[in-house]
Amino acid sequence: MAVYDLLKRAQPHVMGHQLMTSWTLIRCLTGFWTEMDNPIFWREILHPPMWQQAADRLARATGLLLACGGMTCYLLMKLVLFVGSPLILLMPVIVLWTLLLSLTIGPTVARERQEYSWELLIATPQPLGEILIGKTAGALWRLRHVMRVMSVLLLLLMVVIVGPASLALVVIFDVSGTHVPVCVMCAATIMLPLSMAAAFIADRVQHFVLTVVAALAVSSSASSVRSALVGASVAAFTIWLIDVVVVVMVLALVGPNQSLAAPGHALLAYATLGPTVAYLVVLPLDQMALLIIATLTAREIVVTGLWRWTVRAAHAE
Repeated sequence: MAVYDLLKRAQPHVMGHQLMTSWTLIRCLTGFWTEMDNPIFWREILHPPMWQQAADRLARATGLLLACGGMTCYLLMKLVLFVGSPLILLMPVIVLWTLLLSLTIGPTVARERQEYSWELLIATPQPLGEILIGKTAGALWRLRHVMRVMSVLLLLLMVVIVGPASLALVVIFDVSGTHVPVCVMCAATIMLPLSMAAAFIADRVQHFVLTVVAALAVSSSASSVRSALVGASVAAFTIWLIDVVVVVMVLALVGPNQSLAAPGHALLAYATLGPTVAYLVVLPLDQMALLIIATLTAREIVVTGLWRWTVRAAHAE
């Protein structure tokens, strides 16, 4: 299926102030890897990201790479023992992933503006939305292997953390003296982990899309590549920080302890696993479900509004 057909069916006016959901965006961005039917995609592939040269040099320096890898493993083990939680191992992964995303997406539009070729691109018959999607997908193509690794890590976290935590809710509900029928408990044992796994995946994918759109929005409004790189990095890490702050504030309002002073291990879980796991661990089932739905809905509104602003900024002279 052509990406243009997908865009056209999802929203008829790609050039205007259309509704672009995170689900539509993730389908369009990943659809280029199989179809690759957009010439803007091929144009963007010709521009290596800022980190490509450093990565190539590091790949050729095998001895240095092994030494750095061994030292990194040693330091990470010491850090786990010092902090007392294996979740700390996810922090450098998330920081590096966020930095790679911002450095990859940041220059996409700003480089064209700096080279005075953006006006020529938006003057072509292709809709502006398709141009932005093509450039973003072409930039993300450089991260395709990293994205596969991150997808595997996400699935592991879902199986190791989200699944057992969901089953714990069933056990708590069972021992609460409510005398629930056995058939209901069996259905809850099957459906609750599946539902929480889907919510966890949706939350992390939506956060990824929001980070990409935020970096693209900065790139669309920046006048130089340098300012786009700095702005995209700040925007990506700000979204991560806002995620944690919102979770802490929400739990301070509705949580059992009602305190903004969250323990260090709790903050670490919020920062690495996102709001879905935080609500799952702390809140009862009804409040957890409502807050997960509210979080996904609010973030979806932000993604849609930020995409509209990106289209306007990209179309501005």
